[in-house]
Amino acid sequence: AAAAPSPAAPSPAAPSRPAAESPAPGSGLRDAFLEEVRRTKASFYKMWLAHAHRVEVESDRIVFSFGPSMRAARDHVEKGRAWLEPLAARVAGRKMLVVPVLTDGPAGPGGGEGGQGEGEAPAAPSEGLKAAAMADPGMQTLLELMPLDIKSVEEL
Repeated sequence: AAAAPSPAAPSPAAPSRPAAESPAPGSGLRDAFLEEVRRTKASFYKMWLAHAHRVEVESDRIVFSFGPSMRAARDHVEKGRAWLEPLAARVAGRKMLVVPVLTDGPAGPGGGEGGQGEGEAPAAPSEGLKAAAMADPGMQTLLELMPLDIKSVEEL
């Protein structure tokens, strides 16, 4: 009867996260920071941070790169620096800066699609995308929280 409780003791130590973060320090810090933002302010993460094309850790900075059509996301991250930087410092164990930047063009997969006039040309398909976006449960929740007038929708 005493032997049964002792095998249970090692199991709580098994799900240790620092071991998973040790292979790539920058990647681990990035992932840990993003997970902490997701945990503390999920709506902010989903509305703004998730739209970054790239998230990179550069020594004492976490850089969020947004495409030209994501200026609002960059602006919200800039406004959120007051609480994002202390959160990043707590996760990293040292002072960290959060730096949102706009890039000239798409920096992720599918970035080779010529960016000239791309936002203006698909006027008719935009209506179908707008209808699909308005039907999305996440968008409905967002519009309940912040009443917005959606003028156009772009497919990323």
